[in-house]
Amino acid sequence: MIFIIVWDDANTDRLAAAVAYTAAHPCRAVMLAHAGLLDAGLGVGAIRKLFAPDTLEWVLAPPAGAGGPLAGGASEICRAADAAAFAALPRPAVCAAGAPGRFGNQFIRHLFVSALAQRCDLRAAYSHGAELARLGLPLYTGARWFAAAPAATTEAEVLAWVTGAAPFPDTCVDVRNDNCYCQSRPCSLWLHAHLKTRAAAVRAANPFRGRYLGNSGSARDPAAPTPFKNSDVFVHVRLDDAAQWSPGFEYYARAVRRAAADFAAADQSAAAAPSSLAVFANTADTAVTGWVSSDSPAHETCQRLLAEFPGLAVWSDPDVVRTIQFASTCRAVVLSHGSFSATIGNLAFDSLVYYPPYPAAPAQMWFGDMFTMPGWVCVTAPEAPPVAPLKISLGGVGGCALAEALRGADQPSYPYDWLITAQSFIEESFNDMNGFFDFAEELVYDTTKLLTRRRNAIMLHDFADFQAQRAGVIAKYTRRFARLDAALRGPHPILFVRGADDLGAPLSPRNYYDQIFVREAEDVGRWSALMVATSARYNKRCELLYVCADAGGLHSHSHSHVTVRALPDPKNVAALQALIAEVALSVHK
Repeated sequence: MIFIIVWDDANTDRLAAAVAYTAAHPCRAVMLAHAGLLDAGLGVGAIRKLFAPDTLEWVLAPPAGAGGPLAGGASEICRAADAAAFAALPRPAVCAAGAPGRFGNQFIRHLFVSALAQRCDLRAAYSHGAELARLGLPLYTGARWFAAAPAATTEAEVLAWVTGAAPFPDTCVDVRNDNCYCQSRPCSLWLHAHLKTRAAAVRAANPFRGRYLGNSGSARDPAAPTPFKNSDVFVHVRLDDAAQWSPGFEYYARAVRRAAADFAAADQSAAAAPSSLAVFANTADTAVTGWVSSDSPAHETCQRLLAEFPGLAVWSDPDVVRTIQFASTCRAVVLSHGSFSATIGNLAFDSLVYYPPYPAAPAQMWFGDMFTMPGWVCVTAPEAPPVAPLKISLGGVGGCALAEALRGADQPSYPYDWLITAQSFIEESFNDMNGFFDFAEELVYDTTKLLTRRRNAIMLHDFADFQAQRAGVIAKYTRRFARLDAALRGPHPILFVRGADDLGAPLSPRNYYDQIFVREAEDVGRWSALMVATSARYNKRCELLYVCADAGGLHSHSHSHVTVRALPDPKNVAALQALIAEVALSVHK
């Protein structure tokens, strides 16, 4: 049994009946629709999804005067008891109507279907024919059709048929699947070249064509006069459902400045033209004019661009065709990721085109590299030189040589300088002053020392009269914690350094320190975990250099991000400075 749906209005009750019947019976549904309705879209993708897979086939408008089941009224559903009526229906040999994807995807697939239809004289159906006609790209439909049900095909097969690399199999083919977006690298190169052959028609159809002059010159050739009456930059910022893949504000800002610099260089005479780098460095952001087009204009990226370049304005026309046409009349276009951005670039025949680096794993985004085209400019981030790491003490046990060594290396003071600290104290208070000393008078020992309640740290050299100096000491350590937080959030990698005289030797004088400090075994595994967590939290490289007289006492399950080095005399300041400098060389941004 075959259902024939004559679709010429929006009668959803009839459509629901067809969906229900085909779900309950072994049959196929055929939708006859006027070409104008198909071109208008009518939510064909959504309609197609209502039916079970492979049960709905689209057919173009029935021939005039057709009788029998073809004579039904608006949205009538007719039944054909055998396949004879179905076989007699002229249907498209290739159909792009109802394919998945938004306009950029439809644009690309439609052009491949049109090229295939023209090469093989195939009857074709489209959902976006009107939009492409407005762009100066009318789609082709021929006379040949086949009675067989359409078979799913791939973009590699379509490209082979379009280019003549393989013979067309003379059967109905279905391009409305996830293997046929036609966005692979070979497909993208073919489409780019194909559109260049149709550039004159695209220009002629552009209602904004008065914004550029003639077509003999090219903005890519500094020796030729620019064909534009403007020096606008059109910036397409794809966000919305793809915000997580956005190349980011810094890319767009670099691309806009690069375009302005290239304009300035091209406008100079060949003899007097400054270097592109010099122009780039001296281009005033206020001189840049143009437009920001985005599906999310209120997003921070767009707002920062508008603030950074006051000459940019929001392009607010929702018409995708007019957006593409206007972009092509700007002297430069700055692209984002995605098929719509690639379409803007492909139709900007006379513009400078800038695009972001394509990711190493394109399968995580779209179907192929649609952007690396001849003459287009990839805007990459400048490679930053290695940044010297900051060197910050995590205290230790057995002397002040480490603090002296870092002070001698012109490092500012941080919270753990000059302190005797157990490992647990660092873990409890790292970048959190709430876990630091309580600054309570009952914790003062021997007039000049402050203890922790757990006896896992001692403050040695900060006051002579605690009660009189308490506020100043708290203020000093508040500044040091703020400095540590700024270092962690800043651009520099960090080499933390911790020191101990001899892990196996008691503190001297023993009877004195045994009363106020609990010596803990040092666990490099825990130090490693702290460095790994800190690196991840602050998105930077953080390493620990552990210096002691005898490294044999350290036990660990992991040494990631930790270097353990033994010095015969860890109180030798010069030797400490040399060792710190040596290890710091390996800590790069």
